[in-house]
Amino acid sequence: MLRVCVSLVSAYSLYRFWIRNSLRKIRTGTDTIVITGASSGMGLVTALYLCDEIGFQVFACVRKSEDGVKIREIVKNKNRMKILILDVTKQETIDKAVDIVSQTVGDSGLYGLFNNAGTVNGNIPLEYLKSDDFMWLFDVNTLGAWRVTNSFLPLLRKAKGTVVNNSSISGFYAGPYNQPYSCTKFALESISDSQRRELRSSGVRVVVLQCGIIFSEIYNKMNTTRKRLETNLSHCRKYYPGKLHALKNESQIIRMAHSAEVVARTIDKSFRGTNPDTRYVVGGFSGIVSTASLLPDKMLDAIFSNEKAVPADAKVDFAVTCDEELSKKDPFFSKYGYKYG
Repeated sequence: MLRVCVSLVSAYSLYRFWIRNSLRKIRTGTDTIVITGASSGMGLVTALYLCDEIGFQVFACVRKSEDGVKIREIVKNKNRMKILILDVTKQETIDKAVDIVSQTVGDSGLYGLFNNAGTVNGNIPLEYLKSDDFMWLFDVNTLGAWRVTNSFLPLLRKAKGTVVNNSSISGFYAGPYNQPYSCTKFALESISDSQRRELRSSGVRVVVLQCGIIFSEIYNKMNTTRKRLETNLSHCRKYYPGKLHALKNESQIIRMAHSAEVVARTIDKSFRGTNPDTRYVVGGFSGIVSTASLLPDKMLDAIFSNEKAVPADAKVDFAVTCDEELSKKDPFFSKYGYKYG
């Protein structure tokens, strides 16, 4: 028995040694990364952290020039921060960005790409959604990451770089009233798996980031389609009482948000790591969802079907009750002394 225990301990120790993920040194200001969706939230924090704290040369991609001006005002090492105007749904802007980055990095190639750009709508019953809702979100959240990766692939191959695709805990757990967002993230998980296996021979690594609740302004983007709940209120009371009941708890769930710094540190570990994981789960509520996803389908179905009715005269607040610019509350900014806004 003792021999068996010693053998198991030895085998586990060897396994841990084999999967270690040591961080490599970089050539400060020379090794280059690209981050899409860098105007706020996870993208902004990651851009600032990797530029100022780690020393990467960062190309922060934004859709509006004023967002680029904001980043330049916040960042401390302005010589290492470059701004690119890039819309992941428009190939011509991606091609122009690739040309600019290529002229900068030359034969050194691109060290890392963080496909962070994304959006959300819905959070309402599937019955109330329209096909345009799905088409728009797929264009941004799924096809956008695919377009950007394909376009930067020659530069990534030169550096044997790393791609990190920002998925979500909604990419492996499809809860009720979370479409089409969850649908686009499931698809991005599939694309990431294929990319990781197809690009392995090129030396390009692909990592998936599965985020829970993170300080971000993305929650404010739910309110447009959520107005459909108001126009279908009587129908919703009858057939989807669980959704109306859940609205009361959403602001409390959002308060479980973690600092976007946990994302930035994970991205750094993915880029500089000698052996990064294929997936990282981070953020508030992620542990609960990860555990719940292991339960049998019928058990989860039973939990979610236990919907409490909302009294007909009860007031329902359809807006997401979070701050106008939630990411400004992220302690990251005060921790490192950034002046935001």
